[in-house]
Amino acid sequence: MKKILIVEDDADVASLIERGLREEGFEPKITANAKTALRLLSGKWHVIILDLRLPDLPGESILKFLNHDSYRPPVLILTASGEVETKLELFRQGCDDYLIKPFVFDELLARVRALLKRPLRVVPDQCQYEDMALVNKPHGLIIGDRKIPLSPKEYAICRLLLGEPGKIVSRKELLHTVWGYAEESNTNFLEVHLAHLRKKLRPFGRDGWVQTVRNSGITLSRPH
Repeated sequence: MKKILIVEDDADVASLIERGLREEGFEPKITANAKTALRLLSGKWHVIILDLRLPDLPGESILKFLNHDSYRPPVLILTASGEVETKLELFRQGCDDYLIKPFVFDELLARVRALLKRPLRVVPDQCQYEDMALVNKPHGLIIGDRKIPLSPKEYAICRLLLGEPGKIVSRKELLHTVWGYAEESNTNFLEVHLAHLRKKLRPFGRDGWVQTVRNSGITLSRPH
């Protein structure tokens, strides 16, 4: 039975989709917010139906998370915008198909079935920069021939930084993706975990590679 995750905060829309998919022999599950969806992504899903306007985090944050994961189910976006540029941007961000609201269930069903026929998108298990590589099972960072165990939060931070080495990832984005904060927060969770991560990298002379860019965010790159 194909498992489908429905991330939709409109109870009527979610119920319509859930009921229709169940009648067609699928195993759907509904969540109304991004934080719960991010936790559920550790399970195996065959398709994800994702509304972009969620009450806690934008749906794009889930897309970004999936794009760095080794298991990558197809994503059908639900959007109220029919603008061409919006559609192009969604594809650039990694969605596999989109459906404009309001829609009829039969069209959604047809799109879900089409996505299930596509080959599973494979995302590399490793994010790599020079001789540093992030591995998923179990969570760890390989430097040369040595492996450093990482906590789940340290792993999530490294996945964002190593996914695009040299890119500055904002503090807000890190707090969104790793901790699920909807807005900028005064919490020091990020700073504490960065300190722990740098301490683990210090024996390899890599603690300085995790750089804080004032008023911008965090980046991982070889210091010049």
